[in-house]
Amino acid sequence: KPMKDKLAKLKKKLKEENPKILEKRNFDKWLTLAIISRKFQGETPVIAMNGAEIATAQAVLETGLSAHQVHWTVFPADTAGGSSRQTLVDYARAYPNPHLKLV
Repeated sequence: KPMKDKLAKLKKKLKEENPKILEKRNFDKWLTLAIISRKFQGETPVIAMNGAEIATAQAVLETGLSAHQVHWTVFPADTAGGSSRQTLVDYARAYPNPHLKLV
């Protein structure tokens, strides 16, 4: 129940601030995983290369929605065979944030 309440609260805030992110496929799953991951990681800053769905969900949660904002640094990187999927790099470009640094 507490996880469902937290998820509902975060989705409401996201809907107000950045509704497009909610359209990502399986976003609830990624957001839930992000909440659980941070619980185990503590307040550790993050360095990511590209960043796929889980990293994007976790960055959205931690750079704009939580009371304790975690600092993220993301680097663009080539992927083997290329990829057309949206990444954390795309999110960082579209939604600049002082806690999410694109290098």
